[in-house]
Amino acid sequence: MILEALVNLHFKIKSIWYGLWPENSPSLLLLIIAAAVSLVTSLPLFYSIWQGITADFDRWRLLWNQRIPALLASTLSLTVVVTLAGIFLGLALAWLVVRTNLPGHRFFSWSLVIPLVIPTYVGALSYIMAFGPVGLLQEYINLPADIYSFPGVALVMTIFTYPYVFLIASSSLRRLNPHLHEMSRSCGLSSLEIFKKVELPLLRPALGAGGYLIALYVLADFGAVSMLRYNTFATSIYFQMTGRFDREGAAVLSLVLITLTLTLVMLEYLSRRRGHYQHKIESKQQLPRLELGKWRWPLFLLVTIIFAAGVILPVTVLSRWLFQGISRGGIEWNILPFIFNSILSSALAALIAMAVSLPLVYLRIRYSNKLTETLNNLAASAYILPGVVVALGLIFIFNNYLPSLYGTLFVMLLALIIKYLPLSLQSSEANFRLVADSLEDAARNMGVSGLKLLWRIVLPLVLPGVLAGGALVFVSSMKELTTVLMLRPAGFDTLSIRVWLQASEGFYAEAAFPALILILVSLLPLKLMIDRF
Repeated sequence: MILEALVNLHFKIKSIWYGLWPENSPSLLLLIIAAAVSLVTSLPLFYSIWQGITADFDRWRLLWNQRIPALLASTLSLTVVVTLAGIFLGLALAWLVVRTNLPGHRFFSWSLVIPLVIPTYVGALSYIMAFGPVGLLQEYINLPADIYSFPGVALVMTIFTYPYVFLIASSSLRRLNPHLHEMSRSCGLSSLEIFKKVELPLLRPALGAGGYLIALYVLADFGAVSMLRYNTFATSIYFQMTGRFDREGAAVLSLVLITLTLTLVMLEYLSRRRGHYQHKIESKQQLPRLELGKWRWPLFLLVTIIFAAGVILPVTVLSRWLFQGISRGGIEWNILPFIFNSILSSALAALIAMAVSLPLVYLRIRYSNKLTETLNNLAASAYILPGVVVALGLIFIFNNYLPSLYGTLFVMLLALIIKYLPLSLQSSEANFRLVADSLEDAARNMGVSGLKLLWRIVLPLVLPGVLAGGALVFVSSMKELTTVLMLRPAGFDTLSIRVWLQASEGFYAEAAFPALILILVSLLPLKLMIDRF
């Protein structure tokens, strides 16, 4: 009876297997590795949801009556304002740089992207140093609003997130077919009418994608809003967990934040399905640049001010505080252990992310079906989650089931890999698609298959894309604050932790040195992003 059941089970599994891959099936080991990676990376999401759902009803009622409505108002208002401001600013700058004879447009085409690679908590720190109560510029320039107010937070967040829209919109503008402009001119349309009726509709996908990235970032941000003393779900979850030691309350707030994030993802997905914009790029000619006339130099001054606000001001203010600290002899120069910790954790996270992304991407490209698509989507699910939710999910899991590992470097590395694995997946996928199927077919005919084929044939060809993804994981991990702050081993401080700890205590001169190092490191992915877009 048992033997018959085993035989039936064997045939059922075999029929399912051949149903998924009727002709060429993947290596079972590759599939097991990919499934294991997807399961591990999606655990924080599902476990956080489960913890929130099973929380005590009285706790739900208490938080809903006292905390959640105010947090919804503050979080959503900041997200909406920063997203709309970022879309407007990014689009305006992209149009000026790409479509007009703005002086220095070549310089601005890459320099306006720099604020994107500066950690927002470093940007917030620089604005506190400049315009805070004891800021260097406060006695000379008084902002119309307190830097610790909603306008101050929205201003700082917009300055360091608008490049998401600028980068994507610039790329889309460069790819517009110049014949569209010529035909519109022949119909008697002015430059403004061409922009409104022709260019703007074609830019809506780019604007939607950039706005979606900004909104996700604002929902997830912890460092900048905590430094600027603005209360959102991310900061409340952290302080609920570390200040009140209320895990159940943190789980409830996490579930609400997850719901907000997934709602945003669903809205973005529906907008992509409903909207359909395309045009043929048949000419290699570039769009003619429009003459700005008398507005040329005033607009140049305006763009320069925006560049200064996102790049020159942070670097200058941090350098000034650093020199002040040096003159007072109060700088902690012995930051080599923190640099070493940052490089060690980031390098390990990047290496592991590169390794585990290979089977996932390979299966998705070469053996595409619903199963491999699901595995990839699960592996990428944590990227849309705020770091505080990822960290909280791992705290729940390891405290309850693997307490001996909690508080070790392993858990912190796992959080970094889960959070930034999608960067490696996306970069690797682009190169995998360039490898011809015929090359792998020839290798199989020669007896090379499975992991051996992936290692000896495919990997050398896709290595540049894999390394680029690893570089993005490395730099993102260097800048990461929330998950490292919540999960680091005792005494394992990184550069990001030193910036946050020193700044939170008001030791701005001491925070300036590691902040400047982080900015230098953050410049590394700039060329990768510019080359990509």
